[in-house]
Amino acid sequence: YPPFYHENTTHKHILVLRAQYDFNDPVWGPVSESAKNLVQSLLRKEPTARLTASDVLDHPWVSLLEPHIVAVIS
Repeated sequence: YPPFYHENTTHKHILVLRAQYDFNDPVWGPVSESAKNLVQSLLRKEPTARLTASDVLDHPWVSLLEPHIVAVIS
């Protein structure tokens, strides 16, 4: 599911440039607030305000998944 959606390509590009998106689509209904927070933190307009890869690994949502990921990888 693309975070930036508009049927008009030019308008969609404007949304991307402005970092304008929302979670109003029903597909986001079952997504936790922590997961949405992670997405928001990655899609900040200002690049220096975005999470680094290390920050992502320390994010609470990823921390919740870590035991499951380790179990699958092992």
